[in-house]
Amino acid sequence: MLRFIKLYFRSLSKRKVLSLITIGGFTISMTVIILLVIFITEERNTDKSITDVENIYRLKRGKETLLPISLIDDVSSQVPGVKNICMYSLRENLFNMGSVKTDVKCLATNDAFLDIFSFDFVYRAAHPTVNIKDNVIITKSFCEKWFGDKNPVGEILKGDYMDLNIVGVINDPPGNSSLQFDIIYGLDRGWAFHTGSKEYNETHKLFNSFVQINENADPLIISSQITRIINKWHYFSDDKVSLQPFLDVYFDTSTPGDYLLHANVSMLYLLSSIAILILFMTIFNYVNLTVSAGYQRIKEIGIRKTAGAANLNIFLQFLNEGILVTLVSFGLAILLSILISPVLSGILGKEINTSSLFSVPQVWITVLIVFSLTGIISGIFPALAFYRFSPQRLITRNMQTGKSNPMGAIIAVQFLIAITLISSAFFIQKQIGFIKHKDLGFQKDLVIRLNLQGEAISRSDVLKQTLLSNPNIVAVAGSRGSIMDFEGTGTHEIEVNGGKKNVGWRMFGIDEDFVGLFGLQIIEGKNIDYSGREPKCLINEWYYKNLDWDSFEGKKIAGCEVVGIVKDIFFDNLHQELGFLVLWGVQGPDVLNIRINGNVPENIEFIKKCYSEIEPSTSVDFAFYNDWIQSMYQKEEKEARTVGIFASFALIIACLGLIGLIELTTNKRIKEIGIRKVNGARVSEILAMLNKSIVKWVVIAFLAATPIAFYAMHRWLESFAYKTELSWWVFSLAGLMALGIALLTVSFQSWKAATRNPVESLRYE
Repeated sequence: MLRFIKLYFRSLSKRKVLSLITIGGFTISMTVIILLVIFITEERNTDKSITDVENIYRLKRGKETLLPISLIDDVSSQVPGVKNICMYSLRENLFNMGSVKTDVKCLATNDAFLDIFSFDFVYRAAHPTVNIKDNVIITKSFCEKWFGDKNPVGEILKGDYMDLNIVGVINDPPGNSSLQFDIIYGLDRGWAFHTGSKEYNETHKLFNSFVQINENADPLIISSQITRIINKWHYFSDDKVSLQPFLDVYFDTSTPGDYLLHANVSMLYLLSSIAILILFMTIFNYVNLTVSAGYQRIKEIGIRKTAGAANLNIFLQFLNEGILVTLVSFGLAILLSILISPVLSGILGKEINTSSLFSVPQVWITVLIVFSLTGIISGIFPALAFYRFSPQRLITRNMQTGKSNPMGAIIAVQFLIAITLISSAFFIQKQIGFIKHKDLGFQKDLVIRLNLQGEAISRSDVLKQTLLSNPNIVAVAGSRGSIMDFEGTGTHEIEVNGGKKNVGWRMFGIDEDFVGLFGLQIIEGKNIDYSGREPKCLINEWYYKNLDWDSFEGKKIAGCEVVGIVKDIFFDNLHQELGFLVLWGVQGPDVLNIRINGNVPENIEFIKKCYSEIEPSTSVDFAFYNDWIQSMYQKEEKEARTVGIFASFALIIACLGLIGLIELTTNKRIKEIGIRKVNGARVSEILAMLNKSIVKWVVIAFLAATPIAFYAMHRWLESFAYKTELSWWVFSLAGLMALGIALLTVSFQSWKAATRNPVESLRYE
């Protein structure tokens, strides 16, 4: 082995540039693979650290996860095999922490939650069982932030709507858990309980739920028993309950209302595909460069064979060299991964912890297998390319086998991958541009969303009038939430042409100034007002068309009198089609929408000053609607950046392979080039001859990549209800970009070969 290493480093010193390119390309490729393996493995390991997670399930009702609170008692008493059941609600509430108010991520649940998820206590009350019904438990990190090293048990946590006695401190949820919170309190605190009928309470107090079943229990039997329980209520008579394994919850993106963290599944599949493609490109590229370098060593190999070296020795030499390059690149790749992981973490929106390369078995075992196989495969192919030839053919450089050289095809495959990724990145950016410039049906420019807290809610009218006293404030309108947030969603039974029909609705509370501020068009009827005893509402055009009403006059929705119809607005992201919208008149907003003139810094300072005078204990929470709406598409922007970065990596790897190909081509044809020059061939003709094959393979790659990219982007765009066109020029631009970079890459080697002294070329051996 030591002898092979010496031979390799001797060979390395003779071809420094090509060797550095080989190791550099390998290192870049391996760095990408290491980072992607870490990210994908960490995503796949989400929630796996939870004790007994195999027996924890989430209850689902079709695609819904909300179920009535009475299930806690009913399931506990009627369903054998269920060990524990808990329900929960996650939301942010304001609490007084010292002299400031801060948003705290609160988990409202029942006592069984602590048994299901087995949280260890750091501090706890003296009594044997810690009851959270009328108390609060805080996490260790929350405790350290606000109480330091002090044991906070017995302290009172003061909130805007509740004062809670701290009875315990638990360890934080695992960092790789889909369930994250700061404090835990009783389920009664998570819902404003109504004093209606038993039927109302059973069907309107809805929560998400988890069950822990016995190890030998059958989930299908338990789900059927829970289904029978909920079918006894009118509103759930046709529903079927299923048990979803908790390990599947993180990857289920169909239930955004469950308040849990969820994976970006499309990104996960995308990165997995890229990792596999980069791995193949790495192997192809190394084989290409090594065979090119090996061509320069043909005479050396021939002499060794003549001196008695066996074919096996030649085979092992190249095999060991492949493994050695892999080891060197592996070390460099680890260092490079540590350096660039923060950058990639920022792009992906999730930390890539490179320490898991050494601490997480799935990571280092996967990386070790990948590197071992890559080293062996990368060494075998060059070995097979040379060991079978006779010494005479090697010394005379006569290696023609009658078969076509596969290196060009390898380059074509690499550029196919690169062009596909480049085209995809361009199309994703094109869709993002389409989204950002889409007319949403309301005027959002220079409109600020100001979230009200504390005293600012009860004194919103005063704050509104104060803001309007400034001539730079064009308009102010109150609302419950923002134009793309909703107070309620669901179905409601209404009268349609003498009959009854269940229709969907999305409610959004506004005041009388809201329509004017956002430039909503009332196509029939009038704006809301507060005259009369009944609340008023507007419905959107889509809703009206689907109701089959002859007229909206005298009609009611959810107890509100319909007074007008507004032109459709896109109140959801563009993944969703237009839906039903109810704008109902409210007083007492929790958001002020403020339209300003162009003097942004001055107006912002004025708004902050006015707010602080009314509510000095909380920070000013505001955002421009333009920025906020654009932030709704962060997932797509991350995908665009990710695809663009890895497309660049793929293009670099492909170009490094090109260097090997053009090196091999010029070495094999160097005498031919010399003869052509002696016979009067111009430099431009030599360049055209050498670059013709490169153009051919890139064109082939482009023709193959176009339908692949078209299909991939067509599938990606299916998730959008409103989307851009798949324009032909995007594919052409990607192809021309790849071709231009390819020609620039090989031009130096081609020019060097074309301008070489023909006497030297004819003497070359």
